[in-house]
Amino acid sequence: EGAVWGWINPDAVQRSRDRNRERQNQRRNEAFHERYWGDAEFRQNRLASDREAHKRRYADNPEKFREKSLLRYYDHLEQYMLSNARKRARDRDLEFCLSLEEIIIPDCCPYLGIPIIRERGGLRPDSPSLDRIDPTKGYISGNVIVVSHMANAMKNSASPLEFIAMAKRLEKLIQTDERFDQYRINGGL
Repeated sequence: EGAVWGWINPDAVQRSRDRNRERQNQRRNEAFHERYWGDAEFRQNRLASDREAHKRRYADNPEKFREKSLLRYYDHLEQYMLSNARKRARDRDLEFCLSLEEIIIPDCCPYLGIPIIRERGGLRPDSPSLDRIDPTKGYISGNVIVVSHMANAMKNSASPLEFIAMAKRLEKLIQTDERFDQYRINGGL
């Protein structure tokens, strides 16, 4: 008598279909990459058509693109800060050796004590900013801290000791110079 076919397992059939689909997609991707990277003219035409398609989609709804871009920016703020620091280091010929784990945005500015806000609305005094503790060194581990934009702008290129010296001089001015009377609080700082 002939062979008896048993019950066909639907899970096994689905796994077989999935494997075949994966192989097919892999072959298609390999063929595309071979053509894309092997043919410079094809690559240029593809990039140009992608740019044109993006421009058309943007022209149809610019607000949607801006909103998505801002959401991506604030969702991945640490990554943007790392990328921008890498670019500044390259442009200024500074050493760069940071990882994403080293960029931690605190709730409060370590220098001024004001809250750091991760909201949309452009660059504001309470926006997070990456500060090099020693401005003579690059963006290296142990030399960066996330502070408020206001604190970073105030510190600018001063070292912590220079910043303290400036603060002490300013305190003395507030106590002795009548032009600073408005900054005195009950006769003192």
